[in-house]
Amino acid sequence: MSEETNKRLSRRKFVVLTGGALAASGLLAACGDSPTATAPAPTAGSATTAAGAGTATTAAASSGGVIKLQMWGGVPAESGPQKVADAWNAANPGIQVEYVRFVNDDPGNLKLDTALLATQDIDLFMNYATQKLQKRVQGGLVLDLATFKDLDIEAKVGDLAKPWKIDGKYYTFPTNIAPAYYWLNKSALDEAGLQSPALNWTLDDFKNYALKMKKGSRWGFVPWDIGTLYAMIDNSFGYVYTKPDGTSRYDDPIVKKTLQTIHDMMYVDKSIIPWGEQSSAKLAVDATFFKNEAAMLGAGAWIFRSSNNLKDYPHDFVSVFASVPRVSSDQTNYWQPITLGDALSISSKSKHPQEAYKFMKWYADGGMIPLTVGGRIPASKDFNQDDAVKAMLAGNDKMYDLNSVKSVIFNKNPPLTSTTALDTQVSDMIKEEVEKYFVTPSGNVDTTIGNIVRRHNDFIKTKK
Repeated sequence: MSEETNKRLSRRKFVVLTGGALAASGLLAACGDSPTATAPAPTAGSATTAAGAGTATTAAASSGGVIKLQMWGGVPAESGPQKVADAWNAANPGIQVEYVRFVNDDPGNLKLDTALLATQDIDLFMNYATQKLQKRVQGGLVLDLATFKDLDIEAKVGDLAKPWKIDGKYYTFPTNIAPAYYWLNKSALDEAGLQSPALNWTLDDFKNYALKMKKGSRWGFVPWDIGTLYAMIDNSFGYVYTKPDGTSRYDDPIVKKTLQTIHDMMYVDKSIIPWGEQSSAKLAVDATFFKNEAAMLGAGAWIFRSSNNLKDYPHDFVSVFASVPRVSSDQTNYWQPITLGDALSISSKSKHPQEAYKFMKWYADGGMIPLTVGGRIPASKDFNQDDAVKAMLAGNDKMYDLNSVKSVIFNKNPPLTSTTALDTQVSDMIKEEVEKYFVTPSGNVDTTIGNIVRRHNDFIKTKK
């Protein structure tokens, strides 16, 4: 079977899968569970967004010698992307960029995929997960960046780019360096008589901090999502999920200690809000942290969007940063959780790939700086760290512990240099099993691990 035939079949499969998902989405909307919004018509120089929906009015065709590019991304326009587009448009009157926001969730990504299939108007778009990119590549929707002979992504951003390779090729340019870390309320630290956590603090240290910083109705810790609760497993594994014999690694003692500790923190120490309560309440965790209702927050750089917004998130405490804990102090296989994200691609159907590439390079090399106030740090090796810190803190230096900003957020030792992303089916399965455990006060950790290992091994067998 020829390569071209394979591409056509992969594309056909992508269309079928996307169409089925779209039909399911439409059914939910018909039942009233998924509200829709109509996007306003774009005005000159403005981004076209549909609040929470990710829909947009199609960009006008190129006219009068002006090339119009459309870029889709998951960050709200007002949080930096519109300033990026405005800066580019002012300097490049012959190539104008329109920014379109899609929400980075399953419905939002479905809207992007459907639009990529249905129209030639999208020129550039962001990928936030390698699994999503892989499906788009298999569907023939993404341009191979080897087309541009002067581009050397690894020379520009280092080995951290490698997880974004698909079949040995780059179809995307990761632009943002994204470490995971914890936010801590310095006032709560001081009240508890605790110092800023060491870079090599452990799961037991974390448990102790959460318990001591818990006070009255204030939780010791609140996670951004359920994955934040067991992220140290991935870090301890170095993102290698199978043993040398090819079977599941999830029966490692690290897994049991992590899950049991977090469960105990919910139901014994009561220093973490039980996951069932958090998910059912749809807790706004950033607001919870800044209202001093939680002493620690497990999240990442995107929280700077809230912390720098003192009007909507007023607070008077200093934010301190800590690395994601390792499970034990003697671990030698722990990886600092630093990855590259905001991976910018060019649509294979773009009418203006050369112009889109010109914008892509400009964006990655510093054009994206207006997004740094929201915590998005350029991944380019040529970008000055002090400039990044200045932009990220947005003049609010007194609200942050600068030592931990530099030692944690910009720490690259030891960095994660390569990963094998879990298949979506496996990651969804693990989330399902862990969620059942975390919402059940009497949950059994051995049963949970047994289910994960069995289901993971079953999946591995299907791939042989």
